[in-house]
Amino acid sequence: MTRSTLKKYWWAITSRGLLAILFAIFVLFWTKGVLELLILMFGLFVLASGLINIFSAFGAKGEHDQWWVYILKGIFEIVIGIITFTYPAITAVFLVYLIAIWALILGIVEMWLSSTIIKEVAERWVLTTMGIFSIIIAILFFIFPLSSIVTITWLIGLFALISGIGMVIFGLEIKR
Repeated sequence: MTRSTLKKYWWAITSRGLLAILFAIFVLFWTKGVLELLILMFGLFVLASGLINIFSAFGAKGEHDQWWVYILKGIFEIVIGIITFTYPAITAVFLVYLIAIWALILGIVEMWLSSTIIKEVAERWVLTTMGIFSIIIAILFFIFPLSSIVTITWLIGLFALISGIGMVIFGLEIKR
């Protein structure tokens, strides 16, 4: 993917980052109904993120060969969002695993994108860092799934905050 293509869609990256930061604020500072809110906000975030990925992929279809990766990522996020809203009780039980799977796939995709598609972009270190952080969070969630909901909530909020800040930085750096 070229810098000019990324520059054209900086808003999509920045929007996803702002959504992640908003999600993090709700998760970290909402004290009542944390689990219900977490399920709702997670579902809304992955649906919105999936739609943004798909929309920006179709917009960039003629500009780079790997546009389909964003379509697949977007479809995966929409499926996770639909599962979240369709089965909230099951989601509560498996939320940690859903987020772990999502973070793992997100991390792998970000690392792959930073190493193969976006070679001419100097700011790709942000994607690499986000990818590593996503994979670490995923591993921790798989290893410690029975941690208290408060700990998991804080980890999820921290993950969303850091990845959101990273996406905003990357989007704004690309815009310049």
